[in-house]
Amino acid sequence: MKKIFVASVFLGLASMAQAAFIQCTPGQQDVVVNSAGTTSGNFTCSPGVGGAGTGDDNVNGDGLTITGIRLRVSGTFQENNAVIGQTYSVLYTTANGSGYTNVTCTASASGDVNNQAVGACSSTAGGFLAIGGNPDSIGAFTVTVTGGAGSNPLPFNASASVYYEVQNQGTAPVPEPATYTMLGVGLVGFYLARRKA
Repeated sequence: MKKIFVASVFLGLASMAQAAFIQCTPGQQDVVVNSAGTTSGNFTCSPGVGGAGTGDDNVNGDGLTITGIRLRVSGTFQENNAVIGQTYSVLYTTANGSGYTNVTCTASASGDVNNQAVGACSSTAGGFLAIGGNPDSIGAFTVTVTGGAGSNPLPFNASASVYYEVQNQGTAPVPEPATYTMLGVGLVGFYLARRKA
């Protein structure tokens, strides 16, 4: 029991240090529409909406400096008039005026017996933008995603979503007393577990 308690304490401490990708708005937007052909969708990413210690960590006075931002894009498409066995695909590409490296993902699927093809993709974490001067916080930015279809007819519908992750470095925030308490309890539990064994 004590070993389980100790493990849970350390897991809790580790989880506080993890960053997470945060979704930009709107959550999903069409980037290919059958009647309109290839089009683009604009997504607004708003760092700073979270609090200190969250996956955002873009808060004035939190002791963390920002070195960059990473992007991720995911996409889904649907073709309702697909030919059985024929492959349909969509290439999702991001663009940003702030100097991001483009992020892409390709979704592909073959037509089934119901004359449908449904595909999805998610890019690996990339699109890094270095932030000069290591500021304590940064403002909102816009990412544009364009969907491009291959040689086969455009899918009936293709949508995209964009996620960002703030990269933090520099001076770490001073741990609060509660953090020291958790660490102390974990070390005492670890000692008692070893002593009993």
